[in-house]
Parts: sequence; structure tokens; C-alpha cells
Amino acid sequence: MAQAQRLGVLVRWQPLGPTTLEGAYHAKPGQPGVLELRAQVSAPATPELCSLISHEMVHVLQHWRGQLQALLPLGWPTDGAPPGRRLSVHEAEAYTAQSQPQLVLAALRQLQPPSGRGVQIQLKP
Repeated sequence: MAQAQRLGVLVRWQPLGPTTLEGAYHAKPGQPGVLELRAQVSAPATPELCSLISHEMVHVLQHWRGQLQALLPLGWPTDGAPPGRRLSVHEAEAYTAQSQPQLVLAALRQLQPPSGRGVQIQLKP
């Protein structure tokens, strides 16, 4: 979450049932996007939540690779996607990398925030 904040990605938490996790990264051309996470916020971090955040942060990396204009594949492995699902390269990269949060975090640390952007984060209990 610290990397999202540093990069100016708005993080929105929405409450959800105790066992379900969902996430999405939405972005407009030319600006950092919004990471929407739906989870039980009061619960301590779980491996599932860590995977979800890692997955969505791969999309942040793809957005930066596209110069904030589009999501471009990173060229990362795509063989970790769920069996039987036809996914875009973007999703396949994210599914594969979500089990390697240290890789995602190392890549995020290399990104530079867009100039002139404020840093914002919203936590909703």
C-alpha cells in the first residue's frame, strides 16, 4: 500500500463479506488510477489479501509501462493463470505474479511517481 501511496494511486477499501476478496484497477489516460479493494478491512492481512493486492499492483505496473496511457504487458511469465480460463496477457501476468509479492514490490519500487501529482489514499472501514 505504501507503493500505491507513493505513486499517487488512490486506494479505496469497500467492506465485503468475511470470506470474499475482490479487486480492480481503473485508470484514465495520463494519470495514476484507482485501486478498489473489497475485503473485510478489519481482519489482519492474510495470504489471500496479499495475493489480491499483488495481482492488482501488476496492473499498476502495466499502466506505468504504457506511460499512463494504456496497460501494456510486462513480458512476465503467464503460466500461473487458473486452468481452463482464457485470459488476456495482462490478467495472465497478474495471476502468475500474485504468488510472488516480493517480485511485484521490487518492480514497484523502481517506478517514479508522475510529476505534479498529489499522493492520496482512502481507507473506508
